[in-house]
Formats: sequence, structure tokens, C-alpha cells
Amino acid sequence: MKYLQKLAGISVLIVLGIMVLALFRPKTGEMSVTPLDGIEYFFDEGWTVAVIEEAEILKAEQESGKRQELIEEALEKGNQEQVLPYLGKCNANDHVVFQNILPKDYGGMTLNISSAATVLRVTLDGELLYHDDGGVHDAADLQEHFEKSNSIHIPLRISEGKLWIECVSTSPDLATSLNQVSV
Repeated sequence: MKYLQKLAGISVLIVLGIMVLALFRPKTGEMSVTPLDGIEYFFDEGWTVAVIEEAEILKAEQESGKRQELIEEALEKGNQEQVLPYLGKCNANDHVVFQNILPKDYGGMTLNISSAATVLRVTLDGELLYHDDGGVHDAADLQEHFEKSNSIHIPLRISEGKLWIECVSTSPDLATSLNQVSV
């Protein structure tokens, strides 16, 4: 009986020793965990908002390369600070543009944008990352796609971090809505 007690005691000590080693052992290889895994950062503050009429956007698109210049000018003129959620009144088909600076640490992560019945266009450092037409083509689609969450992969390398989110209401009776942005 004493023999079994000694064997059980030694087994418990070995298991505890292995557990302590596994706890303090550095994580390497495929099993490495980045410090940002499982953490969600809400990106709802510090947005600059500008409203641009559809006619101005169409005119800028006809002149090649003028769209970005038009948006930059409107953001400089508007200079309205906004905290999300945003539910803005605008005319049908007006473009509501949000600008914020995305930290370089967010490279390689996923940007989650929650909007309602909105055509969405996301640009980072002048490069189009995402375009969604809102999925609304008739009244039945409007109810189904009213509240939508969009997931957008952020490139690993971010140069300036200038993030633009363009929203256009999918219906003339609805205001543009941008509810939440998180990484």
C-alpha cells in the first residue's frame, strides 16, 4: 500500500512540474498568440464628417482622379467632429463621408462596420478596400438588409492610416446611418 502512495505522490509532482513548465514556456511556432487576439477595439470617436451632393460626386467621377480631391476638400471644409452612432439627415443619394486615422498597429486585423440600409464604400490611404451596394433592390430586400454588419480585412502595411467610409442611403426616405466601427 505504501508503494502505491509513493507512486501516486511522484505522479502528482511530475504532473505539477509539467504544468508549471508549460505555463512559463514561451509560445513559438504555429501556436503563437498575438497580444491582440480576442480583443475588440471600438473605433467610435474622432470621426470627421462631410456631406457631398450626388451631382458633385458624379461630376468628379467624370473627371478622372477628382473624386479623392473632392472628398478631401469637403472633409476640410466640413470639419464636423462626430461620435458614432451617426444618423444623419441628408438628401436622397447624398454621400456622407467619415474620416478617421487608423493606427498602424491595426494592420492585418479585421474592420467591422455596422450600418443600416446604406451603400458602403471603404477606402484606406486612397485604395478602395470594400464596396457594398447595400443589397437593396426592392422593398423586401430593404427589410432583410436594414441592419448590416460588414467585415473588411485591413492590409498588413498601413502608410498614413487615412480611413474613409462613404455612406449613401439606399432609400430616399431613410437617413444615412453608421452605427459602429470596431477592430
